[in-house]
Amino acid sequence: MAPVKLLHRRNQLALLGVIFLVLGFGTAKPAVLYLAVVFLFMLVLGYLTSTTLLPLVSARREAHPRAFQGDTVNVALTIRNASVLPLSLVEIEDYFTPDEVPNKQLLVSEAVRARSVCRVEYPGTCMKRRGMYTIGPIKLTLSDPLGLFEPKRTIGDTMDFTVYPEILPLERVPIEGRSNVFSFGRENSLLAGRSLDFFGVREYAPGDPIRHIHWPSTARLGRIVVREFERTVTDQLTILLDLGRASIAGFGEHSTPEYVIKMAAALSHHSLQRGHEVQVLGVGEAPLDAPFGRGSGHEAFILEELAKARPRGQTPMPDVLRFHLERIPDGSSLVMLFASVSVQMEAFADAWALLRSRRVRLFAVLIDDTTFLQIERYRPRRDGVSVELVEARSRLLDAGIPTVIVCHGDDLARALGSFPSV
Repeated sequence: MAPVKLLHRRNQLALLGVIFLVLGFGTAKPAVLYLAVVFLFMLVLGYLTSTTLLPLVSARREAHPRAFQGDTVNVALTIRNASVLPLSLVEIEDYFTPDEVPNKQLLVSEAVRARSVCRVEYPGTCMKRRGMYTIGPIKLTLSDPLGLFEPKRTIGDTMDFTVYPEILPLERVPIEGRSNVFSFGRENSLLAGRSLDFFGVREYAPGDPIRHIHWPSTARLGRIVVREFERTVTDQLTILLDLGRASIAGFGEHSTPEYVIKMAAALSHHSLQRGHEVQVLGVGEAPLDAPFGRGSGHEAFILEELAKARPRGQTPMPDVLRFHLERIPDGSSLVMLFASVSVQMEAFADAWALLRSRRVRLFAVLIDDTTFLQIERYRPRRDGVSVELVEARSRLLDAGIPTVIVCHGDDLARALGSFPSV
């Protein structure tokens, strides 16, 4: 229970009213009684005015429901006065939870006229890390003209708000190739399939469209022959995330899962901006599954999935890769983002061999989680170097996989631009 403010203006006014009322009856002076009545009437009028108007006042919030980490969002609050009296003092309180200081208090400086609306705005900065948030509710406080009563009303106007991970600028990611410039995707090759370019002819197979029958060759050979077209091959990138609970080190923004998610967002943005197809896969508390797509709409979908990702998965990363093997196209690229050096690399051997036989180009980013705050476990470093890191990196390089090592505090954009040539 809130403490009673004895020195509040209305309490002082009530006390004066009672004193003058007692003095008026005691002295039988009408002037003193009139003064007591005026004081008490002011109290009653102030109470009735503020409490009667409050249910007739509403508020509504307008804001874009998504923003990137670090962005400032303009939030507009519209106050509607449905009463026949103007509102002199209106205070609004809103909660912008992605901000470090979520409580936003605004005082409407001008009177809100009868049966009209008023609009106020405040900036909200997304200082907290990526994730799903709820903005609101809105709280209204009205006051009578004398400021005697301040009734409050909570309006259940909440909205879901998504904070996307920060997009790191990637200019170049050098990988050995024809142009010596990083370009995730399939190898350029002529494959049979469907396009506008003629590739050759072959015998008819069940399911082939009748319109593709090549009648001159059919008549000459005495069997049904169909035309075959060159299949259009596009650049495709698969990003596999380590979202296992066992890989967590650090806290909040400075944790290994946040590093993984930021790099996944940067790589997705980099490839999609160049017209490539991207899919992002992983298993956290729930499966993260953003299938192949391209364009700004697909990027928004990937960022939404990354914002919702919760790194509490129980499935080992080798099992996640094996589960998705059939979804990684021949000749495409795969980037594996490891959140810990405590990975049994030998468990990947069969999957890597299969992918290499299908001409899939493999890349790895290995986060040295021993450089992060150790919360659930502690692993010592020998001469400032993690033994597990040396072993994991050695296995990746022995497998011919270009690998980047990331430590706590590293520039992630620069790290992704330092892939060694192979």
